[in-house]
Amino acid sequence: MVLGGQTLALCLKNFSKIEQLIGYTFKDKSLLERAFSHKSYSSQSYEVLEFLGDCVINLLMVELLIDKFPAKSESELALIKSFLISSEFLAELAEYLELDNFILVKQKKEEISQSVLADVFEALFGAIYTDSKDIKTVKEIFKNLCETKIISVIEEERYKKDYKTLLQEFSQQKWRERPIYRVVSVEGPEHEKTFFIECSIKGIRAIGIGSSKKRAQQDAAMKVFEAIQKDIQGGD
Repeated sequence: MVLGGQTLALCLKNFSKIEQLIGYTFKDKSLLERAFSHKSYSSQSYEVLEFLGDCVINLLMVELLIDKFPAKSESELALIKSFLISSEFLAELAEYLELDNFILVKQKKEEISQSVLADVFEALFGAIYTDSKDIKTVKEIFKNLCETKIISVIEEERYKKDYKTLLQEFSQQKWRERPIYRVVSVEGPEHEKTFFIECSIKGIRAIGIGSSKKRAQQDAAMKVFEAIQKDIQGGD
């Protein structure tokens, strides 16, 4: 049977290449197949492994940040972490490791979305953890494959995006929702207006103030993002 242009023999050959790439040999090969199987390819898809991998990647990213950047403040570490666990960056890591060449999917390769790439990256580490039952093994693989790339991105300060974009990426990844912006009021004369705009997501609200709608939205997004990070840290 052929699915997505992949025969069973080709799949097994690709799995061997993946094991060479990551430096780990799976005891249970079915975990590796599931980690790369989109739901369009198989009912045994990567979704559960991705759920586990999300937690694993969060832990690995936080430990890397604390170990390599101990002088950074808690708020800046939170900002960096939010960028590192975003779908955008995890998809970039997946492409960096060329994992996109191994995804089992019915549609054409060029139709594989950023979110699928990010999910597969997380699923792979969920699979490694499940197979090895050893977080130290997972950490070592993650370090060997990703640490240089991650440190380079942080040193280039690529995480310093505008807060509106940052909040949207975070909320979509965490809740599959986008923040809502609402003009509360506009004050002052025509040539010197002050905008008051409310940003809200999942019951968290803040009002931003600025000389333009864009600046007020940025201010509101920053306040909501920081409030969410405090909530998360407070719940830990």
